[in-house]
Amino acid sequence: MDLPSRTRWFDYSRARDMMLKATDTKHAPWYILRSDDKKRARLNCIAHLLKLIPYKKVPREKIKLRERSTKGAYDDQATLKDRKFVPERYLSRNSGVEPRRAEHHSRDICAFHQKASTYEQFSFFVPPL
Repeated sequence: MDLPSRTRWFDYSRARDMMLKATDTKHAPWYILRSDDKKRARLNCIAHLLKLIPYKKVPREKIKLRERSTKGAYDDQATLKDRKFVPERYLSRNSGVEPRRAEHHSRDICAFHQKASTYEQFSFFVPPL
């Protein structure tokens, strides 16, 4: 938001309220994501989206795999040493590995609208003041 638009804050808020009143329905609700703390906002957004998706554990047979062939074996982990990985903040309970902290700073606002089973994400760049 630029400085001159701050003088129209309440005009924008009224327009938002009118839009929400006109388009927020039981079939296609809007969800508001408070995003002053970006890291928590993203985690809350992801958790909320996952809770909206119906999940039912499907019973399946346990599969027994044969031993992996060692033909052509090499240290396949060494070649990944200098690669970029998505930080593993959430690990399986059995991993025994401490999570690493991700340092990522971004200035975006996430809002999404649920239409049946379709999700749209809108991101807006907010320059620093």
